[in-house]
Amino acid sequence: AEAVQETADLRRDLALAQEKPDLPVLEALEAVSEGFAIFDSEGRLEFYNDFYVENIWPQIADILAPGVQFDTIITEIARRLDWDNFGMAAETFLAMAQANHSKLPSISELNFPDGRWLRMSKRRTASGGVVAVYADITELKQAKIHLELVLGAIDHIAEAVSIYGPDDRLVYFNEAMKNVTPDIRSEERRV
Repeated sequence: AEAVQETADLRRDLALAQEKPDLPVLEALEAVSEGFAIFDSEGRLEFYNDFYVENIWPQIADILAPGVQFDTIITEIARRLDWDNFGMAAETFLAMAQANHSKLPSISELNFPDGRWLRMSKRRTASGGVVAVYADITELKQAKIHLELVLGAIDHIAEAVSIYGPDDRLVYFNEAMKNVTPDIRSEERRV
């Protein structure tokens, strides 16, 4: 009788939990500056935050809703973004997206035709679904490109140049610096 009562209590608690979602968790998922989505084991979109719609996939906001298949989402992305003029066939994007969604865990970065860079991190859930986090890393990629340009220019300066970080540690030096300071090691050259 005691086991029956415990089972009944567990069922009641489960039913209550399903009726009332965990509001702090939902609030936290809405507060993050990444797109967040959960797909069930059949590939249907179960949950997503506003950032996922408004900042990650605004081009397909009209089709995003619980129950939409992952394949539908990526097909629409392939159709609506100008992949051909970007130098990548839409079919290549589709194949990459499908592979990153099925071979888990996966972390990938992709430059989109609209100029954005996204980092997509996906993992399998215990129930066989997929949890996906999408971060817009456009500013990071642009900063890296600018840094590479600056370091490339420094490398071509005839004078010795060394750059130190805020902790007074050497973080970069150009080729001319090796001639002035022969004991400087190439492995110290980093950024």
